[in-house]
Parts: sequence; C-alpha cells; structure tokens
Amino acid sequence: MNDQQHKNNIQNNNRSKTTGFNSTNQRSRRSQIAHQTLAILEEGEYVNGYDRRVQIGTDLQRAIRDSVLYRPTELIALREKRSRNGSAATSRRSFSRSHRGYG
Repeated sequence: MNDQQHKNNIQNNNRSKTTGFNSTNQRSRRSQIAHQTLAILEEGEYVNGYDRRVQIGTDLQRAIRDSVLYRPTELIALREKRSRNGSAATSRRSFSRSHRGYG
C-alpha cells in the first residue's frame, strides 16, 4: 500500500465514522478491509497510523514456513495422544519453548 492509498484510507475511515453505517456500508467496508489486507500481505508492508512503514514480509514468510496443517483425522489422533500423556503440562511446555523471543 503506497502513501497515497494510506491517506485515502484514513479519509474514508474518518468520513464513514461521521456518516454512520447501514448494512450495505458495513458490507462494503468489510470488503474494502479485506482488499487492503490482501494488498498488505502481497506487498509485505503497510503504513501505520503514525505514518511509519511497517515491514511484515519476513514475519509473514516465517509464519507460512512454520505453519502446520492438521487434517481432521490427525487432530483426533493428536488429541488422544495428548490426553494419554497429560496434555496440559505438555502443551504449556511446548508452547513456551516454541514461542521464545516473540513475547
């Protein structure tokens, strides 16, 4: 998203706050947000409310790389395995180990 698009988004957002929403406007706004989100993901950056450029490309690539797909049958087996092994303590330890440095 370039700087001009960002300024237009702020203006549109401020305008919609003063005019109120009806269901059509809400649907249109949600669609606009979805398109903005896709553009941000594609570009790997966005301009925040303080006019600062925020780079998310590296974090996005890491999230994609480290994502795990569990199919429904795999989830059932995983739940059963965790319940046999005392899942609460195990999941807390696993979570804290895998998220170090992101706090």
